[in-house]
Amino acid sequence: MLDAAKHNGAVIEIGVAFVGKRPPESFLKDPSTRYDIAHLPSGMWTVQEESVELLSEGDASDKRKESRHTIPTEVTLEVFGTEKESPQIEITVTENISHSGAAVFTALDLERGRFVKITTRDGVEVLAVVRKRIVGADGIARLHLQFIGSEWQL
Repeated sequence: MLDAAKHNGAVIEIGVAFVGKRPPESFLKDPSTRYDIAHLPSGMWTVQEESVELLSEGDASDKRKESRHTIPTEVTLEVFGTEKESPQIEITVTENISHSGAAVFTALDLERGRFVKITTRDGVEVLAVVRKRIVGADGIARLHLQFIGSEWQL
């Protein structure tokens, strides 16, 4: 268990399910892949890759479940890491945002699967997972984040 005092009160809980002798093939290709439990019509369940709805900027086939709103909001990103890692904190601005995710401008080089805490000036906090990092046509990097555990109140 994490010592919450050492991590500014933040605690992350992770669920694990053992589903057979071998992990899914996608796990072998990318261990940061996240999975959901899917219920089958037979009443049984299976493990499936969590859908990644965040597409690259300018993609004409944008298939997100909900609209992103172009609302620039100043936020602080705090990267979760090990106790040995120096804390990474960045003050940045959202490019777009929805109830379940956001794209933020960044100078951080974070890989898919890293966890961050997003905090606004007025104290709203949301945990998120990095789904993708891209560099736009303007040369500015962006993190595509999926909120976990709660939604963003627009």
